[in-house]
Parts: sequence; C-alpha cells; structure tokens
Amino acid sequence: MDYAEALHGHIRHRFARAEPRERALVYLRGILDPVGRRNGWQLAAQGGEKYPDGMQRLLSTARWNADRVRDDVRDFVLGHAADRNAVLVVDEWRFPKRGRRSVGVHLAQSSAGRRTENVQTGLFCTYSSQRGSFLVDRELFLPKAWIADAGLRRAARIPEELPYRSPAALAAAMVARAVAARVPGRWVAASASVVDAGLRRFFEKNHMWFLVGVANAEKLPVVIADRRERQSAESLAALLEGDAWSGQPRPWSSYEWTRVRLAPGRPARPVRWLLLRRDAGTRDNLHAYLCQAAPATTLPELVEVALVLERNRYVLAAACSGAGLDEYEVRHWTGWYRYTTLALAAHNCLELAGPRTEPATPVPIPRQGGAHRPTRSRRSAPGGERDPAPGPVARPGPVPEARTPFPDAGTESAGGPDPDPEEESCPSPIRAPSSTPDVPCANRCASTSSFVSGTGRPRRGRSPFPVFPSGRRPGSVR
Repeated sequence: MDYAEALHGHIRHRFARAEPRERALVYLRGILDPVGRRNGWQLAAQGGEKYPDGMQRLLSTARWNADRVRDDVRDFVLGHAADRNAVLVVDEWRFPKRGRRSVGVHLAQSSAGRRTENVQTGLFCTYSSQRGSFLVDRELFLPKAWIADAGLRRAARIPEELPYRSPAALAAAMVARAVAARVPGRWVAASASVVDAGLRRFFEKNHMWFLVGVANAEKLPVVIADRRERQSAESLAALLEGDAWSGQPRPWSSYEWTRVRLAPGRPARPVRWLLLRRDAGTRDNLHAYLCQAAPATTLPELVEVALVLERNRYVLAAACSGAGLDEYEVRHWTGWYRYTTLALAAHNCLELAGPRTEPATPVPIPRQGGAHRPTRSRRSAPGGERDPAPGPVARPGPVPEARTPFPDAGTESAGGPDPDPEEESCPSPIRAPSSTPDVPCANRCASTSSFVSGTGRPRRGRSPFPVFPSGRRPGSVR
C-alpha cells in the first residue's frame, strides 16, 4: 500500500488551491526519498521543478493550516494503529542550528551531538501502540528572550498574542489535545526534561495513569511508618536491601528494578509509586520515575512503560534519519510548524509501511482516504492564510480498535507544587466532554478543546483508562 498517497488523500482537502495540494504530495515523497538532503533545491529537483520557489512557498505563503493537517495526520494514524493499550509519550528533541536567526534558537545541549551549541527545542508527542510508534503532535519552545524581544518576534513572524509557555505547559497542551480528540490509550509518559511539579499535578488532577522521569535528588512526598515526609530517590534507593531489586524480565537485561509505594493505597483510588532502575549488581546509574496507576498494577507493567519512554529517543532519532525531521532550513514560526508537520506525516508513513530502520549511529540514552471538493472559508489562519472549511473525508483502512479515549478530565494549569499524597480525589469515569473552552494551540488556528471532569467512582481495581483483556501488556516500540 502506498501510504504517502493514502495520507495525502486524507489531508488534501486542507489545501484550497491545486498547486499547493499537489505539491504537498511531491514534498511528502521527496522527504521519504533517502537520496540527498531534504532542502528546497533537492525536493524541487525530485519533483521535476527547476527552481525551489514552489517548495518554499508551500512552507511560507501558501494557504493551508498546519494544525488542522496535524489533526488529520493523527486521525489517519489512528485509523490504522489505534490501540486502547497504547502509551502516549511526550519528549523533547534539540536541533542544532548554525546561526542565531532561526525562531527560538538558544544555547543548550543538542540531542544528537550531546554538546552545548545553538539549538531549537521541539517537543513531540508519540503514540506508541502495538503497530509501532507514531508522531502525532509537535510544539516549538520559545525562550523568554524571544517572547520579550519585539524585533525577534517580528523577524520570525511569531504571533503577537502568543505568551511564554514552558516545556511542561506545551506538553500539557499536547496531551489535552489528544484527550479532546478521543485518542485511545492507557498510559501517559514524559521525560524528566519536560516535566515539572505543575505537569505532574496536571496528570494527577486529571486522573491519568502516568509515568514521568524525576531527578534523583528531588524530594517527593512519601509515607514512612505512618509519618509523612519528603525523601529523594537517592535516599530511598539507599534504604533498600539487595533482595528488594529484581532483574528486568529479559535475558539481555543489565538493569535491576524496584518500586516504592509513596502512600498507603485507598479503595477505588490510584496509587503512586517511585519506580527505580540501576545497573545490575551495583548502585550506579540510578534512574527514577514517578508513577500513578491502579493498585493492581504490577512491577513488570511499570517497567514496560518505562522502557517505552526511554526508547522514544530512538523513535525521534529514526524520524530524523528516515524522514528528515532535523533537515529543515526554515527560520520563521509558520515554516517550522509546516515542515515539522509534513516530516511527522512522512515518518508515520514509514512506520506503517514496515519495520523502522534504526539510525546508523544510535543516539545514546542519557545516563541520568478520498477527498471532497475543497471550498474556501472566510476564517483566516496566521499569515493571512484562509483554511478551507472541513468536509467529510473517507478514512483509509479499517479501524482495528474502538476510538475510546483517555479519560476526560477538568482543565488544570501546569503550575504549583506537588499535592499531598493523601489528598487525591477518586478517578472519574470516562464520559464525553460537555464544553469546549480554549486550549493553547500551536499557531493559534486549530479548533479549541478541553478536558471536562466526570463524577462518581469507578469500580474497585478498574483503570480509568480503557484496557485490553487481562494479560495484555502496554504497546511497545518495535
């Protein structure tokens, strides 16, 4: 099956004019071509064009809405790979840049080179299911210096009304969009680099099963001998005897795992654990993860979710090598979102087509359907674009799983300290959202959505997320 053509048929109604509509398919095929670098000249040559002007217009002045194409790409993926046992992973990737004019550039350690240089920080949301790992959302982090400097904002064409948003706030916005879109799944996972106390509170208050990385020195609330106190992962690991650690259930494992319950469990309420990992037979290379799930959740299940989170680095590295996620040459805000959206689409085509090819130089894990006739709409998108009104689009391929979403929940801002371990409310049952207040969107033009709380209590021991029959493990990366 030609997934590039099938996906293009799913998004083509977003392009009002024939020229950008057909050029989008050429661009997708060019990104998927492994020959040469994915720049304007190379892509134009592959499309039979003499000059790169048309390809550059597709990323700059052509009229189409990157956020709505992103949503269509996500729906296309779910049409082929929906999994009620999936893991939604949020992580960042830092792209090295030579100059200082690209939107959002700042000094930091790059993800691939592992050295301090000029980088752009992108946040990505991965849908890890039984079928594979698919990139379904993206956001660009803008440092405070870029938000405060009016000259930089004008040069990079950043929307005037866009406020500063931390990586944790961007992660919360992507998860909120996934829930509002009724994306099926069981777990949410996030790397320590994008997590703060506010994001953890966001997950907790919205009754999600989650696993997030935490710093070894960070003190967390824990109940020890009926007394509440705050302890770090390092101090808790030092208190555990050797027989408290167990090997990973794989013959090639070089790690030992254990978990510590942070508070006594209560009926029909999720339990929080601190999951710990270290090198086998030593106290070196300690990693810590804060988890929240049902009391019956086993240690092997938590380990599987942690491995999905750690392997997400290789998913992003594969998107760079296979779909040119890091080969863009655009400097402005709209161009970054447009190129990244098409690169995500190309990566998903590769993932659906077959086994993913790992990058030649693996990035080390840190030690710590048919289209309808387009019509014009008066609704303007950023840069004076007009997005055509959405219409019915046939979804290619069968949907293997029912589109049962992550639990709906009340909107919580990413901010504030961790809640007390005994003050959590009971998880709410799943129900459809009843209202749609605004949620921040990438370039301020996607449809708004929100979480809405339910009421009542789930049955004892039941996950607030939809699950497969017993015995099934969370979806993992191939």
